[in-house]
Amino acid sequence: MLGADDWLPVGAQLLLTEAIADECLGGNLRGLQAPILEDTRAGLGRMRLLALRALGPGRAIAIAQRDFPKVHERGAVEVELGTHRALLVFRGTPLFLHPTWRLLQLYGLATLLELTGTPAGTVSGEELDGEGFAATACW
Repeated sequence: MLGADDWLPVGAQLLLTEAIADECLGGNLRGLQAPILEDTRAGLGRMRLLALRALGPGRAIAIAQRDFPKVHERGAVEVELGTHRALLVFRGTPLFLHPTWRLLQLYGLATLLELTGTPAGTVSGEELDGEGFAATACW
């Protein structure tokens, strides 16, 4: 049994995510957004949620960028922060071209906006010439 600090390879995580969507949501990956938000909210606890709200989306995204190498052994993310906007550009590994991985990044950004108290924000993504992925969050 895996503990809270154990990791699965990302390929296994993506297969598991797709299997959950197939089994529980009739194959609808879009149906994962609400459970991801609720699971994240429950897992963070009250104090971390308060800290996220105090940070706001821009600073929370900057922290996530700094922690990116702790989660990904390959590839890189470049983050451009503006007033009420963040652009994240992922390059350097075929993983970033995987459609489920991309969708989960968008859900992660949407979850972050919600948990920082900016639920009216928008999130979008686009492929970058078959070599990467860009995600934009606006709030």
